[in-house]
Amino acid sequence: MIDRGAKKPMVAKKHSRKFWQPVFLAALILVLGLAACSPANIPETGVEGIPNDLPPQAVLEAANQLSEELGVTVEEIEIVEFEQVEWPDACLGIPQEGQACAQVITPGFRVELEVNGQQYEFRSDETGTLIVQTPDE
Repeated sequence: MIDRGAKKPMVAKKHSRKFWQPVFLAALILVLGLAACSPANIPETGVEGIPNDLPPQAVLEAANQLSEELGVTVEEIEIVEFEQVEWPDACLGIPQEGQACAQVITPGFRVELEVNGQQYEFRSDETGTLIVQTPDE
């Protein structure tokens, strides 16, 4: 005898592809939206790889050097401008007496700083390892 009133056991339903397509699409849109907000999209200064709000290390090192020289805090120093340049030699175009300069094009920066209304110009190599204050003319 068959009991027609008995309930059938519950079976998990399989979700069709139609269910997963919108879920996948929403996840894809979310990931792409987050990627668009990443720091890689910071506008550039014109110097490759340097964002607008962050000066190169060489510029920061020039400010540190001026800070020590004048006995002021780095916060008191204004970065007026900087530009990427190619110096004519390893002495950054400012030979020192008794110093030999390799005659090679040296990439670096020209940096203008200001403290209390007084401007100072520095030259640096690309990494900020070598920093020279431009002598007063």
